[in-house]
Amino acid sequence: MSTIPRPNVATWPALVIALVAIVATAPHLGAFTSQVVGLTARVVDKPLIRKDVLRAPDITQEEVDAITASSTGVTGCLQADADPPIEVPTHTCVWWVLRITVNNLTGSPMAELMVVDRFGAELDGHPLSDVPVEVFVISHSRGHSGRDHFETQVRITWCVTQTTVVAFGECSGPDTPLQPGESAFLDVLVFTKLNPSGKQEYTSAGTYEMNSGAVAKWRDGDGTQRSASTPPIMVEASDSDADGDGFAAASDCNDADPGVHPTAAEIPGNGRDDDCNPGTLDEVTPTPAATETATPTATAEPPVEDEPTAAPTEDTATLSPTLAPTDTPTSTASSTPTETATPTPTLTATATATPEGG
Repeated sequence: MSTIPRPNVATWPALVIALVAIVATAPHLGAFTSQVVGLTARVVDKPLIRKDVLRAPDITQEEVDAITASSTGVTGCLQADADPPIEVPTHTCVWWVLRITVNNLTGSPMAELMVVDRFGAELDGHPLSDVPVEVFVISHSRGHSGRDHFETQVRITWCVTQTTVVAFGECSGPDTPLQPGESAFLDVLVFTKLNPSGKQEYTSAGTYEMNSGAVAKWRDGDGTQRSASTPPIMVEASDSDADGDGFAAASDCNDADPGVHPTAAEIPGNGRDDDCNPGTLDEVTPTPAATETATPTATAEPPVEDEPTAAPTEDTATLSPTLAPTDTPTSTASSTPTETATPTPTLTATATATPEGG
């Protein structure tokens, strides 16, 4: 018959101490776990390389027109939707500003760092940042025979830490590595262009790739070649036009009203956004009412009733400076504009001006 071994009482104090230590450190373990989760969330929110469509880019429409005019001869392009899914109208020149950002989260310097990117054949690009970057336009054939016509594709090379772009995907010159915690960014204006037939892209409805994704390449602290990339940005082109005003639903802020579209004139006070531009105010600015200033007028005293007014004769109608004043003139010239001479039955001349010294 076997017996259950009795626990060694001498070991109980050690067990109690261990349990107390575990209970005491439990809150700290929870805090440590939450810190790790928080750190992971921040890393996900700020990837090593990212590309964003700016909702409020620091560029004016006049600056956009100058760039598109020199590239394609087209002006008046519309700022396209920035929120996914990105929708654009067909046969309409639209533009975006893309920002490519590199964040050094590796913990070691990023040497010989550069970024390359490729855009769809329907788009043109123009760098806006003052950094070592070059735009390369690559021509390629399109069509079953390869001789139908040629299209061009815009590619960029951004030398983040070096000074000179040698060729697509190749940099040279002195290198200033991007240190841990540092960031760098590049802004690029992207806009639809004319196709080889002279028609404005996008020429048909469908899903298009704005770009294939930016790729960063660098060497880490021990010289190992590293790389990271962004996902592509997709664009949905639509040619639906329910109100028949010539603007697809993607660019028409009210596709049920033919009087509302991007080129319509804004009518103040009608309660709607006629030109699809929130920056154009619809409110009518009230005009301040004109303030009338009362002009005082002299009121003539009515003639005394039952007293006839003598008609002037030639002697009383004409006054000359040599007219001798009477001892008691009826009235003299005064600066008070309201004084009125009182007519009398006698034919005494009423002077309106008295010679000086009289």
